[in-house]
Amino acid sequence: MNIITHLHNRVTSVVHAEDKSPAKALLLEDFYSIVLTRMSDRKEYNALTNDDKMSGQKLTLYKLFHIVSWNDDDPAETIVNNLVMEHDLNKTIVKSLLKEATPLIFSEIRTLANGQKTPDYLQSLLTNPETSFVTSLPEWAFVLFPIATENKQLVSKINIAHAEKQKGTYQPVVLSEEDAEFIKQQKALDKKKAESKKAEQETATHEQQEITKKEEEEQKELEKQELEKKEREQKELEKREREQKEREQKELEKREREQKEREQKELEKREREQKEREQKELEKREREQKEREQKELEKQTLEKKEIDNRKTTVSQQKSPPVLPPPVPAKETAEGYENIVVDEDDDNDSNATTSSDNTGTIQKLMPIVGIILVGIIMWALLRGCQSDSDTTPTNEQAQTTDSTSTDSKTAPSIQLSTDSSSKLQDVEVIVNNANSADNIENILKENFADFQPKEDNIQLDEERNKLIINEETFEKLLALLKNNPDTSMSIVGNDLKITNEDDKKQKQLLNEAQKILAKFNSKADDNSQKLTINGKAVKVPKDDIAVIKEDNEKTKPAEINVEEEVENSINASKKALNNLNGKPDVKVIEDALNTQIFNFAVNDNQIPKANKPILNKASELLKQTNARIRITGHTDSDGDEKYNKRLSEDRSFAVKKYLMIQGLPSASIIAEGVGESKPIDSNDTEVGKFHNRRIEFKITEIEAE
Repeated sequence: MNIITHLHNRVTSVVHAEDKSPAKALLLEDFYSIVLTRMSDRKEYNALTNDDKMSGQKLTLYKLFHIVSWNDDDPAETIVNNLVMEHDLNKTIVKSLLKEATPLIFSEIRTLANGQKTPDYLQSLLTNPETSFVTSLPEWAFVLFPIATENKQLVSKINIAHAEKQKGTYQPVVLSEEDAEFIKQQKALDKKKAESKKAEQETATHEQQEITKKEEEEQKELEKQELEKKEREQKELEKREREQKEREQKELEKREREQKEREQKELEKREREQKEREQKELEKREREQKEREQKELEKQTLEKKEIDNRKTTVSQQKSPPVLPPPVPAKETAEGYENIVVDEDDDNDSNATTSSDNTGTIQKLMPIVGIILVGIIMWALLRGCQSDSDTTPTNEQAQTTDSTSTDSKTAPSIQLSTDSSSKLQDVEVIVNNANSADNIENILKENFADFQPKEDNIQLDEERNKLIINEETFEKLLALLKNNPDTSMSIVGNDLKITNEDDKKQKQLLNEAQKILAKFNSKADDNSQKLTINGKAVKVPKDDIAVIKEDNEKTKPAEINVEEEVENSINASKKALNNLNGKPDVKVIEDALNTQIFNFAVNDNQIPKANKPILNKASELLKQTNARIRITGHTDSDGDEKYNKRLSEDRSFAVKKYLMIQGLPSASIIAEGVGESKPIDSNDTEVGKFHNRRIEFKITEIEAE
């Protein structure tokens, strides 16, 4: 088989498929002969291809030029330039063809060698005229290849035979004895090498099989050991997880049991305290009621004695009294009712007698007798009327009772100004520090020279809650600070203002009437309304429309509770999901504080909407060493002590839920502050909604 022809069919057809140029085809045949001649030199082939272990596809073009050339002075350029000149082609095209053909040439040679070393295989072809590739070697390439020079005589004869064969005059070449011996020796050497190579290959194959078998057995044993190890580890892991879950479950049950016991004890304690407070309050009210009844009885007894004394005095009069003209009742200011307490108009009659002489009296005795009888009758009627006027009505008694009760349990604010309108006397008694601080700050803002003393503002937890709000109190202070020698007292829900000038006092009461009317228009029930001098506040008819219009203007904006809650929950979920499972204490704290806990009224059950947020936060916080403080807040509706207990119950409910999710009890602190720390005004529903809240404070503790 002619290897040049084989390469032409296998390689040229691929590299030269699109362009059928004869010049390129001849160039490739020259290149094939150059490559094959160079590769037949065993020493150089082994040096360049790393003992025949280098793949032909990895040989670069520059490497190839070293393989096919002996010239150390830039052999690549020598070969390329000669090929370019001989075939008259572009140098870039020549390089491209050689680069593309190189890996294909090596692949085909290795395939044809069929296990033989490439140099051995090529040398077996070199000495056979039918298969020799030296005949295709260009003349200029002989000087580059020693193997071609050594066999030059053979090559010459082969070339002649080849030329004759082409002309049709070929005659078999008769080799000399020397040439024949050379060929014979070469073939014997090749055969011996082939047999040696085959034996080596068989030995190597057997050894490789033994090694492979041993490696497979070792691999199987290793896999078996690894499998057994994994099974043991898996069982150990499952055992640990099971034990861990059991421990956690027992710990959780223990915590829940302890928590329930604490809550039960706390509940029993609160109920016991509540009953004690209610019992004390009941005993106090009964005692005060008895005192009021006793005082009322004594008062009625005194009034009855006074009436009897008046009757006796009238009956003892010896001369008829001159009846005074009736005194007209005081007129109320136009459009007002009950601005000030009406004064009784009882006026004692002054008896006058005149007697010019004894004779005249004697003549008039019959007439005097008739008049005397009339006077006695008038006195009796007057006494009955006085008795009726001095007996308090149910409404008056009720007002008196209320005032008597409030004086001991109601909050009290007593203020007065001196002649220069400076604050002179201050006495404030309230039931909590928050109210005390607010009153002190308002007084400082309105009276710049006010310096509070230790006994000016006092705390008494037995007092009721302060009804008046900050806005109304400031408006009333404006009346006080602009008027000298004026006193103002607020006891419970009753206001009193006094001034030495009656006209000025009436003016101040009228102004206060308007201020309190606006406050009362927003009150939910009568117990939350303010009075003046123990009487209900009445509004001038002309001002009723103005107050209503003002209330409409200042009416707080309504709030969509469901929408606000939903938006807060969605914002919290988004913030926690953005963490992608990586805990960030600050982000978790913000997310927990973003959500709104919309508890039912007087209830501490956690709303369903908040539980997914608490679940997600718990999962993240388990990965940290954080400490959590939960603070409950309420609005100002209801009793202050009750609100504090309610805020505590709600914060403890959140703590319990987090514990159920796996957070340790020692890392959570729950507290309630009731209505003492508002973030918005409690005068509007929106403000109250904002004040009812649960706040979280999370602190990362560094591991020791």
